[in-house]
Amino acid sequence: MRIKNLNKINCLLLGLFVISVIFSRFKVFSIISLIGFLIFLLNIIKEDALFYIKYFYIVFVVLATIFACFVIEFGNFFLLEVREFAKYTGSLPLLILSYFTLIVTINYLDKKYNKKTVKKSFVLSDKSEQLSFRYISIFTLLLIFLCFIKVLPHPSFVIGLERADYAIQYGLSGIFGKMSQNIPRLIIFPFVLTIGGKGKDRFIGLSCLILSILYYLWVGNKFGAFFEMMCIFLIVLADYLVVRFSTRKIISFISKIAIAFVILICVTLLIQSFTYNGTIMTYFSSRIAAEGQVWWRVFDLSAGKFHLNEILDELQSFKLGTKDVRESLNAHYGIYKMMYYIAPESYVSSLISAGYRYTEAGFAIMFYYFSYMGPLIYAIIMGIYFTFITNRLFIAINKRQVLRVYLYIRLWLYGTTSFSMFIFSPFFTPMSVAIYVYLLLTHNKNLTVNIKNVKVKL
Repeated sequence: MRIKNLNKINCLLLGLFVISVIFSRFKVFSIISLIGFLIFLLNIIKEDALFYIKYFYIVFVVLATIFACFVIEFGNFFLLEVREFAKYTGSLPLLILSYFTLIVTINYLDKKYNKKTVKKSFVLSDKSEQLSFRYISIFTLLLIFLCFIKVLPHPSFVIGLERADYAIQYGLSGIFGKMSQNIPRLIIFPFVLTIGGKGKDRFIGLSCLILSILYYLWVGNKFGAFFEMMCIFLIVLADYLVVRFSTRKIISFISKIAIAFVILICVTLLIQSFTYNGTIMTYFSSRIAAEGQVWWRVFDLSAGKFHLNEILDELQSFKLGTKDVRESLNAHYGIYKMMYYIAPESYVSSLISAGYRYTEAGFAIMFYYFSYMGPLIYAIIMGIYFTFITNRLFIAINKRQVLRVYLYIRLWLYGTTSFSMFIFSPFFTPMSVAIYVYLLLTHNKNLTVNIKNVKVKL
């Protein structure tokens, strides 16, 4: 009965959002769509509170982008990165409809997966399981330690360098660069050990967490890397909560996560004070606007026109997509194409040369190519992707299949970059193809290898 009521509410909201898009030139319909979306999110909390933990990445991107777009639409300030003054364009209702479609898609499919997802005690009780996650976590700890030792003499907050500038002068390269790239992919194992282990296992897991935070702090990361780690930790935590706690308890966890996230933002501002030349509030306001500025500006400039004749530009990503940001000057695919589209060429080139790029361009690019239907199509495709990958990761964690855990978190990380930047080339590398072949050939098979009398599940 509750599900039927929720479906009725969603149908009513869908109609409201569509009407708001049609009459988006009137400010009142942006306000109405925003209120309707907040009602939708409150219903999700009541019906499926775990969604906010399991898909925290999606929730944050949605809320941050909508809030940023609202600030720009109803604000009166200069957007430095697009060289335009904020104004009302009516872009908010379509953005809200697109994100509504994304969340409904994930929520609907996730309920289907929940019936299939393996659920058992999260505690690592089997000795082989304990040893598998312990040894991988020790390896991860050693890897992070070696990376940290290499950058230890040059803390970014002391020498006053931003992340991209720090990477040029003191960043890791060669084998150490490869090692540092694997930290986000391996950190999930210490997280499982922290939540599912006890005693020394939990100590190893927490040591990895603390050392990785120090490393990212040292090399100039202010938010992105910490946010990424938080999202991965919450995926593991969601797997733990699903078999142990009631909805009320999960809602309590959500409030604590919100507090932790506020602390993360405050720490980010504190760190930024060491390297930013302007005021912290100026930095904070610019960062808020940055989440929605690409969508807002593309919506205004393209005015709903189709640009299908330019879609072949995206094929450039298969040749250039694996290159570093600084090597992407004059690129016309994904986020780079939108940067050149919405801002002066000389300014954009200077940013890319320094190693910086904008964010949250996926929906904007689909709007640019396919007009009003583009963001809705993108929402459904990405909703299906994140639901599938997250739940397959859930199953791999529950079955303690360490190789599959590593492969699925790798694909999840690819998804977060592609979702934001509209760059899909990482999915088509030889390594990615090998991953797909392995996952297909071993589907529903329980493979194990014996390593010094330890059974490691693959």
